[in-house]
Formats: sequence, structure tokens, C-alpha cells
Amino acid sequence: RALAETLRESSRGGGDPQRGAFRLAALGKIDLHLHATASVLREAAHWIDAHPREDASRVALRARLAAEGCARQVLDEAGRALGAVAFCRDARFARTAADLPVFIRQSHAERDFASLGTQVAAMAQTPWAL
Repeated sequence: RALAETLRESSRGGGDPQRGAFRLAALGKIDLHLHATASVLREAAHWIDAHPREDASRVALRARLAAEGCARQVLDEAGRALGAVAFCRDARFARTAADLPVFIRQSHAERDFASLGTQVAAMAQTPWAL
């Protein structure tokens, strides 16, 4: 969230209109990713609370993979939109941007995706109904 907040704050000022539009587009993408991931996390928490004795591995995998994907997107979008200046002159941004990949690298990535895919394939009904 700190990376997104840095971009949000930098998008409020004037300056170069072209750069401002690029930053606003990146901020819009980040907002979408953060909102969607927050929804996944809330849904997972609700499901786990409602089904305390059931296997929550599929729900947990979805939540973890959604958070990882969001973190990657926020890091990429904020870094591209703010450019090298943020990495060089903003110690908080640079520290957070350096720490976030450590969190991401702790993921089991493809193994988790394969596990989720296995569980989804075995489901009797489609899990994607709205």
C-alpha cells in the first residue's frame, strides 16, 4: 500500500500533463488491483469463518496468489510511473520497493497455481458463477 500511496500523492500535483496522465493511469490500475485483492481477502475470511471445519486450502491458495499478483502489479506500475527518481530520492519508497520482492519470492508460485488448478478441476460444479 505504501508504494500506491506514494504514487497517489505524486499524482495530485501539477507538472507535465503527459507524465500526469501516465501516473493517473497507473494509479487507476493499482486501485483496481488493490480493490480486487481486498475483496478476495474479505471473501476468504468470510468463507473460513462460516466453514471452520472444512478444508480451506483452495480459499487460502486463491487469497495468497491474489495478494502475490497484486503486489507484483503494484510494484511494477508504481515503479514505472514514478521512475528512477522515486527509487533514488525517496528512501521509504526505495526501501519498500526493495523489500516487496523478498515477500514475493517466498511464494511457491507455479506449485501453488498447480495445486489450485488441481482442486478446481476436481470440483463437481464450476466455481465461477457470479
